[in-house]
Amino acid sequence: MRKTPNRSRLPQHLLAPLLLLLLLAALPATLTANMKIHLIDVGQGHASLVEFPCGSLLIDTGGEKTRRWRSGANEDGAKKLSAYLLDFFDTRPHLGSRLDLLLLTHPHLDHTRSVKHVISQYRPHNLVDNGQTTGSGKAGQKALQRYASDTGTPYWYVKTTTFTSAGFTNRVIDPIDCSASGSEDPKISVLWGQTTDPGDWGSNHFDDENNHSIVLRVEWGNASVLFLGDLEEPAIEDLLEKYKTSPELLKADALQVSHHGSANGTTADLVAAVAPHVALIGAGQPCKRKGYSAWTHGHPRTGVIDDLVASTTSARATTSVRVADGVRTFRPYSLDKAIYSTGWDGHVVVELDSSGTLVSVSTDPQPQLCD
Repeated sequence: MRKTPNRSRLPQHLLAPLLLLLLLAALPATLTANMKIHLIDVGQGHASLVEFPCGSLLIDTGGEKTRRWRSGANEDGAKKLSAYLLDFFDTRPHLGSRLDLLLLTHPHLDHTRSVKHVISQYRPHNLVDNGQTTGSGKAGQKALQRYASDTGTPYWYVKTTTFTSAGFTNRVIDPIDCSASGSEDPKISVLWGQTTDPGDWGSNHFDDENNHSIVLRVEWGNASVLFLGDLEEPAIEDLLEKYKTSPELLKADALQVSHHGSANGTTADLVAAVAPHVALIGAGQPCKRKGYSAWTHGHPRTGVIDDLVASTTSARATTSVRVADGVRTFRPYSLDKAIYSTGWDGHVVVELDSSGTLVSVSTDPQPQLCD
């Protein structure tokens, strides 16, 4: 009778770790163990993607749509956003080509232009906006609200008057939890949104959708990022007042600079309260354009960059950038603080680990197309 040959078996207590190692080896090299903030170059507009090991959220879907002054060639931020998201999900198959959350800060076209495309292609699990149905981007915001109603997708609109100085969150605003895979559970909360109390703003400021922008705070362990949308000075003053008893909620390692670096979108007090390692500006190239552009609005302004330089704590290699002293008026500026703009640097990706350490900043500078 033949004897069955002896076969060594892997002890049960070693099987699970081995399977985990094999799984990790099979995952794409782009998988991050940290939080990454992708400031996507959509020209004069805003779109930021926050990436975790187990999920992602997109803040705004804007983009420039202009023509170059001499050649007449089109600048199309919507195409740039589409291409970026396609590459992002193609290289991260474990995310299943779906966004966990799509959030619109406010209904202006440079923040909502690509809503319909993003919804149809990436079928967000959750949707958040400020509930408004006015503004140049109202068609995109209404499309998001209609999609939520038609499909039953969880939806929440943010009103500042419904929460305290602790901010606010729920399962719609914060749908991501990576703890099951051994990572952090990110904390996603809102600090500002649509307000029904004009206070002493005056009707012009109260009627401006910018001042009703959602302010979003995202934490990854001890790391944090603050998104300000297009908040302007009257709302910024009230934001600082609202959180004067909980100033830690405004402190952040990374800051999305409000309103593309406009003169009325940042104050020295705000930047000092945030004290970021790195500041991020979504703006177009400082080139003469036909249509809504960084050039026609003078973004980013010199005074804003001065304020950011005074309070941004990390450095970058000294570089010469172009900043605006006014509309259609730009000049060179020598920059050595970790302040980045899509108009200077193309796509910007900031990586923070859970201790709050700034791991890396990568850029994708493009030729200045000023023809």
